[in-house]
Amino acid sequence: MSFLHDFYFKLHRFFSARFPRLAGVCGRQNSLIKYALAGSVTTVFDLIFLFIFHGLLKMEIVGATTLAFIISFLIGFMLHKFWTFRNHDRAATTNQLFLYFLNIIFVLYLNGVFMHLLVVRFFIWYLAAQIVVNIIIGLWSWLIYKFLIFRNDLNEVYRH
Repeated sequence: MSFLHDFYFKLHRFFSARFPRLAGVCGRQNSLIKYALAGSVTTVFDLIFLFIFHGLLKMEIVGATTLAFIISFLIGFMLHKFWTFRNHDRAATTNQLFLYFLNIIFVLYLNGVFMHLLVVRFFIWYLAAQIVVNIIIGLWSWLIYKFLIFRNDLNEVYRH
């Protein structure tokens, strides 16, 4: 995670020097920026593992996709817990992992519902629709992670 941490600070210094007002706003919302970076890294790992399992090891596509998803799910959880939201409460990890999993299942359902509405009902091009849906789901998940799952004061409840 130190690579991601270093990348974040290099990116922050780059934008701070060129766009100080924007950097000030982003500095106040750094968990949102870290969330986007961690999500991007998780997506890259998902694609890498999918390529390894299906492209190199010639696993069947559904099995390869499932295995890549499970690995990237765990990578995303760890990045968000420890880096994005700086939540180091190890006692709450099991409960947080369960809630994180429930949110993933929920947003998978939302993805299908929103895609159906935008593509079938409103005739929006499927790739443009998926971009819109990803933004909506990304913001939803960030709010859930920040204010519910990885909220530091809530983790005191998990311990008792």
